[in-house]
Amino acid sequence: MKGFFFLKIRSIVLLSLCIFFNPSRSYCAVDEDYKMTIHNVGQGNCVSVVSPTKKVLFVDAGSSSTRGVSGITDEKGKYRQLANKIVGSVERNLSVSHWLYFIISHPDQDHLNLVQYIITVSGLLTDTGRLLAECNIGVLFGGKSDIYARGEGKTLLLFLSGCSIPFWFGSDQYKLEESSRLFYVPKDDPMPILSEWDGGLEFLSVGMDAAYLSSTTAEENSNAASIVVKLQCGGTSVTLTGDKTKKEKRFITNRFKERGLATRLESDILLATHHGSGDEFFDEWVRFVNPQQIIFSAGRASFCHPRSEAVSGYVSNAARLQETRWHPIQFYGPPIDLEGIFRSFATETTAGDKSTGYTHALTNRAVFATGNHGDISYLFSSVRREFSYRTEREITLDLRTTLYSFLISPRLIDDSPLSLRALRLDGLRFEDGATVDAGYLIPILMTHTSLEDLSLNDCGITNEHVGLLCDLIHTLTNLAPLSLRGAAFDRVGYDAITEAWDSRKLIRDPRPTD
Repeated sequence: MKGFFFLKIRSIVLLSLCIFFNPSRSYCAVDEDYKMTIHNVGQGNCVSVVSPTKKVLFVDAGSSSTRGVSGITDEKGKYRQLANKIVGSVERNLSVSHWLYFIISHPDQDHLNLVQYIITVSGLLTDTGRLLAECNIGVLFGGKSDIYARGEGKTLLLFLSGCSIPFWFGSDQYKLEESSRLFYVPKDDPMPILSEWDGGLEFLSVGMDAAYLSSTTAEENSNAASIVVKLQCGGTSVTLTGDKTKKEKRFITNRFKERGLATRLESDILLATHHGSGDEFFDEWVRFVNPQQIIFSAGRASFCHPRSEAVSGYVSNAARLQETRWHPIQFYGPPIDLEGIFRSFATETTAGDKSTGYTHALTNRAVFATGNHGDISYLFSSVRREFSYRTEREITLDLRTTLYSFLISPRLIDDSPLSLRALRLDGLRFEDGATVDAGYLIPILMTHTSLEDLSLNDCGITNEHVGLLCDLIHTLTNLAPLSLRGAAFDRVGYDAITEAWDSRKLIRDPRPTD
């Protein structure tokens, strides 16, 4: 009986809280959770959040290249096709709440050019392109209006005006209080985002905060203006940063430190800044946010994100980063090796394609990339500090199976094949302590005719693998060098491999060295 009354009181309290924080509704489904999806949009950002009362909030919605997105086949209408896919994941909620808002960090096309398509296919407009009477919809833009005066930003503003959809600019709506160095909302704020959204919204920045030199480019000013927002979804927090610059993040961090509020920066999930740009990585920012999970929203484009120095920096500075099953992740730049948690093993070819040259790695930490894992979906408890997640490409494999599966068929999320230039499997040990199975592995490697550099040091190779290695040397005509340090050959095996190598007239040889 005691338990019954406790549950009853708990339900009444929770219901009262929901009504208090959401006065526009007379009820709140306290037994439902928040849902968030970081959509795989190729090169770009698009995050959708659905509240317990079915309201839909997007933080950024744009793409500059849909390469790497599965199911996108129509080049001419690819953004509409992508928008249909995104809306399909939230349309049942929109049909209930008729509530759709966007927080657009800044005017780059890969953060906003999908907004028009999403609104158009959302079902919230009349046949004449006007907003349905019962709908609540609007857009908050980061920075000032003048940075949206051209390009995709101007196109979007004209579309919103034509549909009578209200929009606001962060620098006008939220002011930086000089005494506290924190933002406040003017009393006459017309935006319903804060008053009607079920969860918490804390804006850490709404525009350019730090003083910029006149020599900065228009792109730098645009990125600097990015909104930085921390969402509180039940007991879980998520920080989204757009393309915020390193200088701006230092300003934010110092502001909170000066006020003794640095702990407020901590967040459970962090969407990496600027798709994992190396130039904009700031280690102290990551240490204070200290996320449990890190997501890179990036696709296959000439920008080559995420960068290896950024990936390494995020992983090294997030003390709370969760342990996961081993899974692959790609990044642009030199290999990263962090003992026990990050192992680089393959590099792509670079000929004829600006977006190749990536390194592929395996990690057992909660760091994901949409280009590898597709849509990344979360379910946040509305009453507890806990969450679950799921990736479009399921992570259910151990280290051995993950590695072999990739080598058998190295592909992107959209099944585009990859050509590998180099493989480094030195001293690889699996969870059971075993080395790679050379008898199984070498025939797989023979299929990678693009290989130029192969390193199999300390991989348990013995005399029984000599025949396979000789076949590999003759098959992979681009291969030079081949490194076999630590292999256990006798004199006959040693001579056979040397002869096979010399027959190709290669300068460097594969002989094992001390």
